Amino acid sequence: MALSQLIDDWDRDQRLIDRILDRCFQALQRRKASISTKRREDIKVWDSAHSDSNSPHADPHRQLNGFSHNVAPDICAPLTPAALEWLHRNEPLLQEAAAAAKEKQVLSARRTLAVLCERYSLLYAELAKHSDALGLDFQGIDHDSDRCQKMLEELYDNKGWTLSHESEVKVYYRHLKGDPYHSVKLEAVLEAPIEHVLALAAEYDLTKMWNSFMKASDILYTEYPFLTCIYGSLWTPIITFDACVKAEGYDLGEEDRSLLVGLTNLTEEEVAKIGALPDGHERRRRATIGTGSCFRVEALPPTADGRPRTRGMVMGHLNPRLPYVPAFLVNFVLKVASPVIFKLMKKAVAELFQDPNGEYRQRLKAKPELYAPMQARTKQLMNKFYGVEDYAPAMKRSSPASRAATAKEE
Repeated sequence: MALSQLIDDWDRDQRLIDRILDRCFQALQRRKASISTKRREDIKVWDSAHSDSNSPHADPHRQLNGFSHNVAPDICAPLTPAALEWLHRNEPLLQEAAAAAKEKQVLSARRTLAVLCERYSLLYAELAKHSDALGLDFQGIDHDSDRCQKMLEELYDNKGWTLSHESEVKVYYRHLKGDPYHSVKLEAVLEAPIEHVLALAAEYDLTKMWNSFMKASDILYTEYPFLTCIYGSLWTPIITFDACVKAEGYDLGEEDRSLLVGLTNLTEEEVAKIGALPDGHERRRRATIGTGSCFRVEALPPTADGRPRTRGMVMGHLNPRLPYVPAFLVNFVLKVASPVIFKLMKKAVAELFQDPNGEYRQRLKAKPELYAPMQARTKQLMNKFYGVEDYAPAMKRSSPASRAATAKEE
């Protein structure tokens, strides 16, 4: 065997040993390896990139293959400035949690931070005290994850609810005597891609196009894709109600295969910051939205003939702020308005997205930063949970004769 071949083999084997040693040392660092701080400082770790001059790896050519070891300070409570800086720069779990929080995957972020706390035997509250130094809003993640869990628990638990209507849509009702809030829950499946169902909500100002009960629907403020403030006015046989609502979205795809949107009442201070409300609001009865109100959407596997499906759940806790709520008004909302609005929504997703020049299709094209990531995320989850690789909105295609006639006209 040629001498050059032996040298190359030796160099390759040595680099492999370097890599293994480096990974082992980093694993010991992360598990704290029961080495005291003083003892750790005494240990001389061979570093192929900074070896002694008499080492065979002092050659500049071989230094390119070296691995440096970043020794961590002692990570324990109370956290020192050096420990905080090291965590901020080098801990991948912290970076993973930050990326998840940015995408509003709050349950994933909270779970990752729990693993980080377990790794270093830290309490979550200890990390939360250093949000600024670590560049992550621990309190916000904890609050949002707790909020999402509570909303999901109430969505899935029908104990104490009365099934008031059942057809294509299930309508549940709950009201405790003396409580000003009347609660309604709806469950249904629409044969439409999740992007279209969400567009009906995101493009809230177009709601009057398909929902005849809506007398006003305005978007007051938006931070796409996860925050929207809206103003809506709903007709009833007694009085027209309105509400100012803040909608905050959370990506729970990994845990619940869904997008969850929490609904809360805008405070007077928040309304004042946004600006003037639409004309006529002063003549309407202002209803308030209770804690826990939300809606959940989940993309389901397509039907046998390829039609996309989306499961939707809506839960609203509404205080109409009336001295007395008559039974016929409750029955109207549960047995008339809710089923009719579902039928109108079903018709909207079936028709309003088919026209390439229609308002909804134009909105989809105008906001790729909102709908493109939404579709990509749906494809990812459909492939992961159902093995469906080709998920795309179903659009009606014109017939060959129609396309030929169009081409002739042009």
